[in-house]
Amino acid sequence: MILIGIDPHKSSHTGVAVDTAGHEMAQRRFVVNAETFRRLMRWCEQWPDRRFAIEGPAAWAARSAAGRRRREHG
Repeated sequence: MILIGIDPHKSSHTGVAVDTAGHEMAQRRFVVNAETFRRLMRWCEQWPDRRFAIEGPAAWAARSAAGRRRREHG
């Protein structure tokens, strides 16, 4: 199992993947734009058995939802 920590900020999100022993497997920074969520989830697909820890999930969810609405409604 891999734990993926997400540290979301207004201009970038950083993802860090760690194994069960706490060893860092990978880290990646994503610039925030309309494709951020999709690119981040694609990056996570390399670890099929994964769990997430998101810092400030309410704010992150609100920003993600706003981005989806902008894409859907132009």
